[in-house]
Amino acid sequence: MREGRIGQPIHASSGRFTKRDVGQRMNGKSSVCFYLGIHDIDMLQWISGADITSVYSRSVSKLMPSLGVASEDAIFSTVEMSNGMSGQLYFGWTLPEAAPTGIWARTEVVGTDGLIDLDVRDHGLRLLSRGSWSLPDSLHWPTTNGHIVGDLYEEVRHFIAAVQSGKPFVMPVEDALRAVAVNDAILRSVETGKREAVEDWHI
Repeated sequence: MREGRIGQPIHASSGRFTKRDVGQRMNGKSSVCFYLGIHDIDMLQWISGADITSVYSRSVSKLMPSLGVASEDAIFSTVEMSNGMSGQLYFGWTLPEAAPTGIWARTEVVGTDGLIDLDVRDHGLRLLSRGSWSLPDSLHWPTTNGHIVGDLYEEVRHFIAAVQSGKPFVMPVEDALRAVAVNDAILRSVETGKREAVEDWHI
């Protein structure tokens, strides 16, 4: 996008859903914002090169309470960004166990001259077995020759190596703090029912 191949960005959306057993396993220890949404907040800000400045958010809580879990099912947010873009964020742990994949994620950015569509629901591998489809993971944490590999493995490996060596992280800490500030604003908006500004966080 920084090369201008899609022109000026107009609007964007990013979100993900996972299976409901994740929410049950977390059992109220984390919000969908911090367990899932943090990735999409980071994605939206990184791809657009702009900060999320305010959010208007709503949650739905039907499934988790019915399962005895003190948590929302999903959160949906309309966001405003520092470059004039509007956008949407959405995340939840609502997928049924029969869903073909545990990461139902997509990011789209629409510009004046084109668009970006990142869809990681389907990694190009499909399996039909015993009457149901599955989309086995080939990107995030697949096992190859008895070892876990993939982008999430590399993320954890980089974090550990940076901490051990004292070298900087690929993602600046300020960017991580900014994503946390967006999550805080989302949770405030859910509570107040109003548009909430994202507070500036600095080290």
